Formats: sequence, structure tokens, C-alpha cells
Amino acid sequence: MRRRTGAQWQQLFAEFEASGETATSFCGTRGLSAGYFMKRRRQLRPQGALASEFVPVRMSHGGRVVIQIGDVSIRSEAGVPVSWLRDLIVALR
Repeated sequence: MRRRTGAQWQQLFAEFEASGETATSFCGTRGLSAGYFMKRRRQLRPQGALASEFVPVRMSHGGRVVIQIGDVSIRSEAGVPVSWLRDLIVALR
């Protein structure tokens, strides 16, 4: 098993977040254990960072998706690619 520094783990976490891939896919292409990767991510994450991972989403009438981030509401028709919504949310943060 290769040992990584905290800085190397942080670089991997940043690459993962920017990739838009699932942990399984990201780790599989890099020869990493997804379970261990996620464990290290939880261990090395700054305090309070987990709460920002979750974004409330609700379905409104007519199949619209409404995402509330602070005082910003994003309303979208059902069927909009999740990757597009994710990129928009990341950009708004």
C-alpha cells in the first residue's frame, strides 16, 4: 500500500470533487479502494465541512425540482441533467 501525505490526500479529494465521478468510478480508475478513500476523506476533512455537502432538494408540483441554497432558489424542470445542476451549485458556492 502506498503512503500519502495529507497534502496528497487533499489533492486527490479536490480532483474527485472536480471530476463529477462517483467515488467508485474515481477510485477504480486510480487503483484506490473507494471505502478507504471515503474513510480518509472523512478523517481529513475540516470540521463543519460535512454539513455543506447536503443541499435540500424537493419536487414541486408538475415535476419541477427546487433547490434552495441560502437565499437562492434554483427551479428546474424534471429531466435537466444532474451534472448541470451540480456544476451550477458548485459555481454558486
